[in-house]
Amino acid sequence: MSLAQIMSPPLNELETTRQRLLLAIEASDLGTFYCPMPLGVIEWNTKCKEHFWLPPDAEVDFDLFYARLHPADRAHVRAAIDRAVFGKEGYDVEYRTVSPDRQIRWIRAIGRGFYDEEGNPTRFAGVTSDITTSKSLVEELREQRRQHELVSARLRFLNEISEETRGLVRPEDVMRAVNMKLGTLMGVSRCAYAPMHEDGDGFTILDHFPAGCRSVLGDYKLLAF
Repeated sequence: MSLAQIMSPPLNELETTRQRLLLAIEASDLGTFYCPMPLGVIEWNTKCKEHFWLPPDAEVDFDLFYARLHPADRAHVRAAIDRAVFGKEGYDVEYRTVSPDRQIRWIRAIGRGFYDEEGNPTRFAGVTSDITTSKSLVEELREQRRQHELVSARLRFLNEISEETRGLVRPEDVMRAVNMKLGTLMGVSRCAYAPMHEDGDGFTILDHFPAGCRSVLGDYKLLAF
């Protein structure tokens, strides 16, 4: 085999390679996009159209592409495409697509620009994948972590209150210690202890934090608020 044959494989070999690549993409559940310059019409495979809630026979252009993006994601996606095509940067973005009935999918898109010998962009192409499930798992883990931190903070607070009031006997001293600890923890300018009246129409402020602020001790009617 000559060097020329090695450097330029026969068309049937190129076609075989292309078919294998298409099969691999299809098996991996990836969408593909191809945008010749100037950017206008977009060629999407069936999976990519599915990512954007479109039927297999849909014709796609950039107006439709941006229309199917979540409004909060359009600006950063547009900027990422400009950087990839005209700034020759990598394209790796996450965004939400929105169906006509307001369902949401999270999509990750990876691609780049292609250029001629003079460095002018000739096309923009890449792949998309549906990351909705992984996004949901991340959010669940984040919420679990937040709840765990909240429970831990409450337990620490209760332990600290228990330690600070362990030796106190008078109820007013306990109330004052709890008030001060709670106000400090919450970072508020004032924290008060105020039991409700038995008839439910008012309350009495018995103690407040910090001690140096203007006194608000006394009885209050709920109607006044």
